[in-house]
Amino acid sequence: MNRCSRARTQRHLPRLASGPYNAGNGAVVAHVARAYVAEQQRLGNPHTQAMSEAVAGLEAASGVLPEGTVIAQAVWDDVYARVGGLFAAVERQWAPKGGDA
Repeated sequence: MNRCSRARTQRHLPRLASGPYNAGNGAVVAHVARAYVAEQQRLGNPHTQAMSEAVAGLEAASGVLPEGTVIAQAVWDDVYARVGGLFAAVERQWAPKGGDA
């Protein structure tokens, strides 16, 4: 077997994010944002593909949370509300202006 072709097919493991696991941690924000996007998809939001791509970029830049990481409910609620507000603001910005619907 050719070692070079084998090496190219190996997937790199994502980088694990370190603590503290609060609202200032990019991996926490990415994790909560991924949950937000999943909820929006369940609700039928037509913009979830773009949201998912944005979250994927954040996940790539921030790393992933270690298995079993617990995010405090207050942190989750705060980040979830901020993520929702941010995505809503972007949707409003790109929504068609004026005219008849």
